[in-house]
Amino acid sequence: MLRVSDTVFQLMLADGTRVRGVWLGDFNIPRQMLGAQVVMEGEANFNAAGEIIVIMASAMQPAVSGDTIYSHKPVIAGLEAKRKLHLSGQGALKRIIGRWPGDETDDEISDFLVSIK
Repeated sequence: MLRVSDTVFQLMLADGTRVRGVWLGDFNIPRQMLGAQVVMEGEANFNAAGEIIVIMASAMQPAVSGDTIYSHKPVIAGLEAKRKLHLSGQGALKRIIGRWPGDETDDEISDFLVSIK
């Protein structure tokens, strides 16, 4: 469902999530779209935690029955897998912290990295 004020709008998803948006289209948002199910085209911006903060929409059309897949909050692809890896302590950085001697020169490290390539 769409709510609007000037070029700023709020998109209410099927699960009740409210997403702020900015309309970048060439015209004002058509009044017949207000309160209707819509599909928008644009870019979604996420914060560092992976939560959507705003949609920058440039196109819009009425939703049809097959568009229900788009009625859920978008997520960054692979973000959940990255979170699990970080929380499990299996990240590459965690494996070397405290173990890297730290007395190698930049050239020695560079030569080593080239040799294992």
